[in-house]
Amino acid sequence: LKGVDSIHSQDKSMHSLQYADVAKRIEDKFSPSAELQKAREIGGELQGGFNDKTSFENLASTLRKKGLISSNEQVAMEYLKKNATKLSFDEFDKIAVNDNHSKEMKGLIDSVVNTMKFVDSVNGGGVL
Repeated sequence: LKGVDSIHSQDKSMHSLQYADVAKRIEDKFSPSAELQKAREIGGELQGGFNDKTSFENLASTLRKKGLISSNEQVAMEYLKKNATKLSFDEFDKIAVNDNHSKEMKGLIDSVVNTMKFVDSVNGGGVL
């Protein structure tokens, strides 16, 4: 029986050595998503996107061109531009909870506001 145990122990130790060798060769790497890369790329172009309605239109156009929002979401941004008393995340959140919107419009507004918040935070906040 001792012979069987020693063979079993040798197998375990060989397995441990092999595992350690494989573990040394494994490297973790972070690859940013396409969305994250696009958000980083356009950071400078968005500076002051909430300054006035023209800046907000440029913001919507840039987000659309880069593929960060859909054409329907661009329509939602137009809606926000027309109906917000002030261009700000707080104001957009108030508009989004308004019960007069269809579920689809609420979804589009939520989506576009989340996208703008994402782009703003990726670029250090305070960009918009």
